[in-house]
Amino acid sequence: MGIHLPLQAAAKREVPESLVARFDAWSAEYDRTVLSLQGPYAEVFRGYRQILDRVTALVLSSLPSAGGVGQALGNSPLRVLDIGTGTGNLAQVFQQKGLRVEAVDPSPAMRSIAQAKLPGVRVRPGHFLSLPYLGSTFDAVASSFALHHVPPVQLPAALQELRRVLKPRGVAVVADIAFPTQVERARLIQRLLAEGNLQLLEGIRREYMPLVPRLIRTAEGAGFSCRAEQLTEWVWAFCLARL
Repeated sequence: MGIHLPLQAAAKREVPESLVARFDAWSAEYDRTVLSLQGPYAEVFRGYRQILDRVTALVLSSLPSAGGVGQALGNSPLRVLDIGTGTGNLAQVFQQKGLRVEAVDPSPAMRSIAQAKLPGVRVRPGHFLSLPYLGSTFDAVASSFALHHVPPVQLPAALQELRRVLKPRGVAVVADIAFPTQVERARLIQRLLAEGNLQLLEGIRREYMPLVPRLIRTAEGAGFSCRAEQLTEWVWAFCLARL
């Protein structure tokens, strides 16, 4: 069952092969990159564990609970989807909290690592624009460091797809690189130029890090209430509640 898109529309929802190949190649070193605080991406991933913990806390604090952490009304475990799970680090935090977790990622190599790390969790192919689930499946959706791969023209569709799989009154928490203003984006770019961090600079110019007000407006247009919380110099958490 489910909605089947016309072939042309479905093709537009595919992740570029170059992006999948890049993450396949990065998969073996990904955890070391995000945890070591070394290399060109160190400042972006500073506080990585704390960011994941904050995402988890924001999800849990936004949902009704009864009978302990991870229990929805009616005493059945909360169902949480991790989009862009990568090597499974955020999904692992949710699993340790006792939630029923599922995860998607477009990279086969990343999924393989995540599946080995997450016994009992189903890790499936998927991404923001194409989630392999029926509507109203999850109490919550979460994501970390993945939304910036979605081009701005596809962002409304990505948020509508996220909303589709959420249950009524469900919540989503998305943590990612974002900029409060164009001025702040330009300031950070100038600093990276001055420091000679061309690899991080190239990543920022290649990807689609959103402006905070624009993402809030897009989320509201997709049927959410939305608030933003700055977690680090680079990373913001967006808390979306399905209306």
